[in-house]
Amino acid sequence: MTTYIFTHRQEKSTDEIKFTNENSVKLINQLKHQEDKDIGICGGANLIQQLVEDERVDKSYISIIPTLLGKGLRLFGVSS
Repeated sequence: MTTYIFTHRQEKSTDEIKFTNENSVKLINQLKHQEDKDIGICGGANLIQQLVEDERVDKSYISIIPTLLGKGLRLFGVSS
């Protein structure tokens, strides 16, 4: 399985791990056409929001990280 990590940092990729700053929606669309496999995404609110807006998410599993780690982006954009 190849893993793609979306980052703005310059990191050296390997055959199994690819670092990219490419547009996430564009990359997912390319991967969908290249292989007949499911694609798993693990990421933060910003990455997931981009894919949801382009209707690229078929299923979702949500993990909650304690707020003591710091401020973050809201997954669904709802304020309390």
